[in-house]
Amino acid sequence: MMRDYVWHGNDEADNFVKKYFPSAKSILYIGSIGFDPRTLKTYQKFKEVADCKITTLFIQEERKQGSAALRARAKSTKDKLAGELGRPPEICNIPIFAEDGATIGGTKLIEAISTQITDISKYSDIVIDICAMSRGIFFPLTKYLRDIINASGKDISLHILVVDQPTVDYSYIPDYYDRAGWMKGFDGGAGLISGAGVATKLWMPQLMSSRPTVYNTLHRFLAPDDVCPILPFPGIRPKMVDELIMEYKDEITNVWNTELQNIVLAAESDPLDTYHTVARVHAERKKIFSRAFTILSPMGSKVSTIGGLLAAMDFDLPVAYVETLGYHELPKSQQNPDLDDTERLVHVWVDGPIYKS
Repeated sequence: MMRDYVWHGNDEADNFVKKYFPSAKSILYIGSIGFDPRTLKTYQKFKEVADCKITTLFIQEERKQGSAALRARAKSTKDKLAGELGRPPEICNIPIFAEDGATIGGTKLIEAISTQITDISKYSDIVIDICAMSRGIFFPLTKYLRDIINASGKDISLHILVVDQPTVDYSYIPDYYDRAGWMKGFDGGAGLISGAGVATKLWMPQLMSSRPTVYNTLHRFLAPDDVCPILPFPGIRPKMVDELIMEYKDEITNVWNTELQNIVLAAESDPLDTYHTVARVHAERKKIFSRAFTILSPMGSKVSTIGGLLAAMDFDLPVAYVETLGYHELPKSQQNPDLDDTERLVHVWVDGPIYKS
């Protein structure tokens, strides 16, 4: 069943943080340590309004590859965070890959969080700051926390916060692994859809520029019957949809065999637009096919992928992805000067008593 989620953007999100959290009884704030310059910004907002009520836990993703400059930046962030806290931060170090190359980040994350959070009833609110978290971490983290909150029967609110800043999202380029897989907690009956002809499979990848290799890896892994790409409209640039269609013209027409009318649009800065788009397509498909799977591959800005996360949780949809080996920063000369550099806080109320009828 589709949920009417509450979310706030821009000044509304700032006002929400200032007005809501000072009255919260006990807050668990889960952040992350990384090179992303937005890492500390949401925590600093919390410190201003409810410092004495916050229990903090930080996740640090460990990858073997990546730019030395970005690693140094992550170290600097950790030092600054210790200064903000007045003590060394409590950190869960999460290896993303095993020695044999298997993707284990989601599994190791749940193991660590289940050890750290032994009594969830202590908290009135849990906040996940996803600014510096990869999708392979904040997707399973959010689902796990929502599941244990619901199992507890307690009135605990779960929130996602992120600072939306397109210049950051598009300035750091992932170096992808060469294998696709199912995201931890989001196989959605994936065992039933392995192999051709078992069930009707619709793949809905969110398109992002300069990622042809990762989409090809995913397509080979899934062998979908149909593909409905999700394009960002409105996007951070007026001509973004046209640019993406031209960039992926060969994939759309010759590899995926997608008719233009099957391309769907969702606003890049509105997480619920993606949520409603996926929910509508999935519902219509279920009316036609008795055994139909809608498979998501969220990419693009953090804000737009939140909508995919909500849809995957609410409708038990599989999420296929390719893990990231490391990141590198685009040289300034290659960064798009037309991107909006404005910082906008976004809040999504994922679960809590607000939704109880």
